[in-house]
Amino acid sequence: MEAIPKRIMPPETRIAVIEDSLRCYVYSWLSLVPILGSVFAVLALRRYSMASMRSAGYWNPAVPYARAGSFIGGIGGLLSAFEFGGLMLLLWTSQG
Repeated sequence: MEAIPKRIMPPETRIAVIEDSLRCYVYSWLSLVPILGSVFAVLALRRYSMASMRSAGYWNPAVPYARAGSFIGGIGGLLSAFEFGGLMLLLWTSQG
């Protein structure tokens, strides 16, 4: 019985995947900044998708950071959207 050969990720791709995962995590925490965090939420979700595409079929040692980053980034984006909506509502009601 022969062993099934494993696909090996090139080192430069592995480094890029780990960096994308960790940047996703950092950007996700920055996405919790009121209103301005929406930019970082988009960046966090973009880094998550890049890390997922690059590591397709390979093991990503930083996948917990990428998953946590996508979750926190999504929450940060929603909070920023609600804060922006509340600010616009406040400005609209204060005018009339």
